Amino acid sequence: MTKTPDGANPHLWYNPSAVTAVADAVTAELTKLSSSAANYFAGQRSAFSAGLKPYTDLIAKIKAAASGKSYAATESVFDYMAAALGLVNKTPAGYQRAVTNETDPSPADIEAFRTELAHRQIDVLIYNTQTQGSVPQEIRAAAQQARVPIVDVTETVAPGEKSFQGWQVDQLDSLAEALDVPT
Repeated sequence: MTKTPDGANPHLWYNPSAVTAVADAVTAELTKLSSSAANYFAGQRSAFSAGLKPYTDLIAKIKAAASGKSYAATESVFDYMAAALGLVNKTPAGYQRAVTNETDPSPADIEAFRTELAHRQIDVLIYNTQTQGSVPQEIRAAAQQARVPIVDVTETVAPGEKSFQGWQVDQLDSLAEALDVPT
């Protein structure tokens, strides 16, 4: 199963390989705990896999059409998925370090971000809607002004969503649209 070292991005549910690894590990552990229900657990795992098909298909489509395109993010929440899609992270390093360390980015880091957006060096901005503060809002406004597409993501399943798959597919659909990937 995928583990993260101290200080690493903990948002493993955005890592497609971690999603399946966790499902496999949970199925194996439950089967070990109750071998008499092994067929039930295997059936549930199969149903989960079938439910992931729209998610995995969309990941494949985006990767095929948009690999190599760039993104920047107000937070690292989506980085695993972006890497799985072959997107190139253009978030200014100083900004990313500050956010990861839960400190405010320097004025120079914010200006570097604004400049990349203004010069359209970024294909899409990934915006964590659960982030608070004026800096992410300032970055979002700079993207809007530069007409850089913005994709809203969340750290947790959005209210009203009934499944992990639905939540992820909604966000991936938004990303595909922002990157002009036909779905």
